[in-house]
Amino acid sequence: MTAEDLLTRTLNEITEATEYPTTSMSTVVARSRAIRGGGRRRVALLAAAAVVVAGGLSAALLLGHGGDSTPGPAGPLGDLEQGPAPKVDYLDGDTFVTTSGERVTSPAFAKAVTAVRWKNGVLTASRGTISHPLSTISFVSGGATSRVGCGTPSFAVPLDGGDPAYWLATGCRLDRGGELVRGEARDDTPKGALLTPVGLAADGVVTSASSSGLRLPSHALVIPPGGKRWIPLPLLGLRAATEAGNLVTGLGRDAEHNVVVDAGTGQVKWRPSSAWAVGRFSASGRYLTGIESVGVQQSDDVGDIVGIWDAATGHQVLQQALPGLIVDAAAWEGDDSLLVVAEDRQGQEAVLRVGLDGSVTRATSVVTGVPRPAEGRPPLTTLRLAATP
Repeated sequence: MTAEDLLTRTLNEITEATEYPTTSMSTVVARSRAIRGGGRRRVALLAAAAVVVAGGLSAALLLGHGGDSTPGPAGPLGDLEQGPAPKVDYLDGDTFVTTSGERVTSPAFAKAVTAVRWKNGVLTASRGTISHPLSTISFVSGGATSRVGCGTPSFAVPLDGGDPAYWLATGCRLDRGGELVRGEARDDTPKGALLTPVGLAADGVVTSASSSGLRLPSHALVIPPGGKRWIPLPLLGLRAATEAGNLVTGLGRDAEHNVVVDAGTGQVKWRPSSAWAVGRFSASGRYLTGIESVGVQQSDDVGDIVGIWDAATGHQVLQQALPGLIVDAAAWEGDDSLLVVAEDRQGQEAVLRVGLDGSVTRATSVVTGVPRPAEGRPPLTTLRLAATP
């Protein structure tokens, strides 16, 4: 096979592997890990093909073990110091683990992308698929699981620990309306709108919205109690909100840059670099976190980067690289430390604690042999952090 033939075949494979059917905005978060995992393989193929064209490298070396730089069995996660257990609830396979160490097992937890404690049990949201993009919202209590309805996989948790807010579709249909639920309060939402609650601000529940044939004033909305008045924000997609400081953050209308916005006025406060995927605010609203993915790397000394900023000013407080690791979801332990789910090159996972002083320790034991999903379903990490304010 000539270099040109090999490059053509490789590019065709990449093109075929990235043909995803059109799907709704509500499933973007659900599919992000699947796309990211596939992206690592496709980037590696592109890089190898480029070497073949430039240097005439043999096909045997490209398709064999010539460039393997996988570290030893211990991996970066096994080398980290073990610290205290997480101060945030988390999911470990089919088990919900509380901050006190209590472990509750249910089949519903194995399918959940996120969960939150509520009343005498736990609310869960499953991960959607292409054919069934809406999540299943369930309530697990006393060893029994009851189905609440279909919605988007997100809970907005108040700082005072009150009732979480979530959205449910009417009859589990994408082309119908729905309602925003918070405790006993239920506010009707327009037909065709899919709402993903991401937090609370002083004016009400903050949601990221997409629509089917409906012209919304913005994709990011604040819905005050009663749902009678929607406040548009200059955002295309929303990542987080905080009651403290009344700030929200997400993707700006230019679809390129992240922005931090005053939820009351819509004024843009500051703009993180477009390289960062902004995350959540700390408990007091003082800090904002973000993750920079560095993609496929041949060096064990390179990995994803965690960033922390002063939420009000945009001053960067911390930029901490995690060598050899891919970082996923993050949650704050108060204002002092950040928890992230990290995966090493052996597919091992652990929850890491990143301190404001730059310290990095493990908050959980390393999970090995992470199970892979059935064909057609996106990967679901064994470890998942529960919803937090």
